[in-house]
Amino acid sequence: MNNSILIITHPILGIGYRLAGANVFEADNGIDAFNILQTALKDENIGIVGIDEDLYKSLNPRFLEAIKKRQKPLILSMQSVKEGGTSAEEHIREITLRTAGIIVKVEKE
Repeated sequence: MNNSILIITHPILGIGYRLAGANVFEADNGIDAFNILQTALKDENIGIVGIDEDLYKSLNPRFLEAIKKRQKPLILSMQSVKEGGTSAEEHIREITLRTAGIIVKVEKE
């Protein structure tokens, strides 16, 4: 079973996550992010969904409560990777460790 990582981020930030080996969907706003999440929730191969914090905050609170109750995929609100900061791979590792208490190794295929 494949438990892939899906990242939902703003268009300008997607490349860093792609370089780290994550599947990336770009969203301009909360509506785009909602539509992507709806599809991701149906895909049993997705283990973790990381979503930019501002996109996450723009989602409907009832929807957020509903997805928090699910065991899979794990939905993580993440700060954006800052220019000149950590790599996308390090950023994903730090966020999942802080949020979920686990270390995620991102491998490129």
